[in-house]
Amino acid sequence: MSDAKENPKLENPVIDQLKSLVSQAAQNDREAVLALRTYLIQHPEIWKQVGDLAAMAEAAQVNLACGEDVLLRESLALRLKAFKEELAQATASPLEKIVIERVVICWLQAHVSDMFLAQASQAGQNHQNQSEFLQRRVERAQKNLLNAIKELCTVRKLLAEAQAKPLRQSRSAPRVAAEPTVTAADGPVAEKLAASGDGGMLSFAAPGQPSSEDAQAAAGAFTTVKSNE
Repeated sequence: MSDAKENPKLENPVIDQLKSLVSQAAQNDREAVLALRTYLIQHPEIWKQVGDLAAMAEAAQVNLACGEDVLLRESLALRLKAFKEELAQATASPLEKIVIERVVICWLQAHVSDMFLAQASQAGQNHQNQSEFLQRRVERAQKNLLNAIKELCTVRKLLAEAQAKPLRQSRSAPRVAAEPTVTAADGPVAEKLAASGDGGMLSFAAPGQPSSEDAQAAAGAFTTVKSNE
């Protein structure tokens, strides 16, 4: 007989070590707490499951709805799983998944509240205070469900707008025209235009008017005459 069969605990060393660390950490052992934290970091599948508060809230509602009915429990678990997949699809963001969890839990709460109210009515429990309590519970659950649905719609709208904004900006960005390349084959005027270095602007004198070069030469001659005087 193998050691694993003699000692069933050896079949799952991860759980055994976790239990040991939890037991020591519960005694306010600081080193054990740090060791437990390190162990959880090394095994993320543990803290993701144990720390899933949404799953705990969902399980609590399932327990209220199903009680000891195993068939109903398993069927409801599959229904909730399919519901989440329908809402999330393959492109859901992490933020959407958080809100989807809330929608599913509120959906479950609303139906559980309806079920309790119906059961109380069928059992003839018509006490005014209890009836009013159950009715208020149904109304609050329905309101929470509608709010969760609105939040999901809002999140998806904002995400869609955020994704579309860069696309709109890229489409509306002005296009900068490329500067033409001037070669000797384009003629002397084009070469002079390219060599002017003034952004492609070159002034030409109108017929009968002095050019800019003539004006500069005249100004220089006038300066020379004034200095000789």
